[in-house]
Amino acid sequence: MFKTLPIKLSYLCMLSMGMVLISPAQVAIAQASPTAPAAADIARPVPASRIHEVSLLKGKLAFTLTGYVKQADPKRADVTRYFGPADKRFVGTSERSLAKMGAGGKAVDLKQAAEIIKQEQKSEYPDYRARSETQGKYKGLDMIRIDAFDNANGYNVINTNLLIQDRGQLAVVQVISANRQKLEHEAWVQKILGK
Repeated sequence: MFKTLPIKLSYLCMLSMGMVLISPAQVAIAQASPTAPAAADIARPVPASRIHEVSLLKGKLAFTLTGYVKQADPKRADVTRYFGPADKRFVGTSERSLAKMGAGGKAVDLKQAAEIIKQEQKSEYPDYRARSETQGKYKGLDMIRIDAFDNANGYNVINTNLLIQDRGQLAVVQVISANRQKLEHEAWVQKILGK
């Protein structure tokens, strides 16, 4: 029914201090593939198995991913990752308790959680560079958006993390795209935010 793209990915997704870390190398490998889906495949309807209704914070953060492949993390039930074979984009989701994110399982606030996430990414990926961090609201909930650049196997990627808290729970949504897909990347971030 659908052709399978010849992409060899481990789909490893690491969780670090409550955050989904998708390896930029995975994005680079996927985006380096010269194979694109055939026009006939693009015209076909997306099978129901590739339409995912994502819901975090008891439904307060919800969005739909169409055409993405879902894969749960076998080690962590609270981590879910998605890969879009057509656009070669990764989306990762996680929900954790702010009460346990700090060193030694101590409680942190949203700003401290953002610092932990940036430090963990920097230690895992030396080329990680946060370029902006903005605070705002999502449907009345406190939110921090972190936009960053990274380099994986010679490919530049952009990485956006949306951190949204509600009553001590932290939802993290991470979107990773090729640097050349800036407009599409931003469109996905806005779609996730319901804009």
